[in-house]
Amino acid sequence: MKKILYINDFKEGGGAEQVLALTIALLRDYYEVRSFYGADKIISAETVLGYIYSGVYKKKLQIVLQDYKPDIIHLKNYYHILSPSILAAIYLYKKHSLTPVKVIMTAHDYHLLAPNSGYTCFSWLGNSLCRLEKLPTGWIACFRKWDRRGLGYSVAKLLQWLFAYKIKKLDRVIDILVAPSAFLAQILKGKFPKKQVVVVRNPLPGLRPVCTEPPAVVTRRSPGPLLLVFCGRLSAEKGLLPLLEALADISFDYRLTIIGDGDERSQLEAAVVKFSLQKKVFLLGRLEHSAAMAQMKKNEVLLLPSLWYENAPLSLVEGALQGLKLLTMNYGGMKELAELCGNYFLLDDLLENLEAGLNYLQTQKFVVNESLHEVFAEKKYKQALVPLYEG
Repeated sequence: MKKILYINDFKEGGGAEQVLALTIALLRDYYEVRSFYGADKIISAETVLGYIYSGVYKKKLQIVLQDYKPDIIHLKNYYHILSPSILAAIYLYKKHSLTPVKVIMTAHDYHLLAPNSGYTCFSWLGNSLCRLEKLPTGWIACFRKWDRRGLGYSVAKLLQWLFAYKIKKLDRVIDILVAPSAFLAQILKGKFPKKQVVVVRNPLPGLRPVCTEPPAVVTRRSPGPLLLVFCGRLSAEKGLLPLLEALADISFDYRLTIIGDGDERSQLEAAVVKFSLQKKVFLLGRLEHSAAMAQMKKNEVLLLPSLWYENAPLSLVEGALQGLKLLTMNYGGMKELAELCGNYFLLDDLLENLEAGLNYLQTQKFVVNESLHEVFAEKKYKQALVPLYEG
């Protein structure tokens, strides 16, 4: 039985951690599996030097590698606290191993491509977010602001990225890159033309490959407001503040429910008051997944107005499976998944065509896309991973 070592910054956290937990559960009957985490829950690196290149985690991983001797190393996220130093440990282990070692990385974001994992940078004046149009080069990268929080954080991200991938070229140890979206896969192929790049969709836990019953489609009420819902992290890149500003300028009859929590919650609450939206916008906070899905199902349109590209936002798929139409942005993984799900309207700019999108979705019928159960089923995910491990 082959041995697999899964590596990730945290045991519990966001989407990457959920996918990893599901991956281990699906494959533990076929392989001997072990995991290596930097911490159980999300924390920050203790020092800037440790964030850029952690000798501590490099040594810890070297001990695990020599003791466990995995045949396959599957990387997830590692740049938050483990740091790219772990790639150096893997390189040494792979170099001196008496048997072949395969290194696979699932790119849950754009970390390998730019110092900012969202494939974005920020304006030095005004702090506005800018999506990258092409891969950053070493010199150009030095003059960009890579973190909204300021110069210190931006420099730390830049130094980590330059040292790991431009100077040490640690990414050479990776044999196969797995992308959850074709959008990300295309950029990775441009950056790494000699590596194998494979699209493997993130699975939805518990989803069966065959739909046993159609989703409960919300019937349009007339008269009455169009019921909108957002479900996710409340952070600046999700575009909720610009969304509220845009909603304040339209006369369309709607109600918006926001499910989730994050560092932008207080700003959103203040914006609701500022734009006099108390009777139209409601923040419910964080809910357990089952409660969030039940709440989502009460609505008609799922909103995802992210300013950055997103990668593979499964909230769109969950909304479609609950019978909701989708209103999201015309770029990145959002555009790709919306087109895959169907029943959508794509926005080029929140301030320009939001009302047109709402009017369109209000009049369109929902058409069930049965293929989603096949594309995002656990079985499909497992069938895609095993050939990468065995091939």
